[in-house]
Amino acid sequence: KATSQLLLEPDWDSVLQIVDSIRMGDVQLIAVSAGSDRCCRLVPPSLGNVEAWHS
Repeated sequence: KATSQLLLEPDWDSVLQIVDSIRMGDVQLIAVSAGSDRCCRLVPPSLGNVEAWHS
């Protein structure tokens, strides 16, 4: 849902839910990698680089 090409604007609730899940370790980064390009573009710079959270 968060990475749908049909969205006219970012679905911030879904994006932040994904970010929270990754940061808490509930979801492996690999599991969301298919949508990570669009998702990472939608994540505000203040949240940092998604890949860096697991390094």
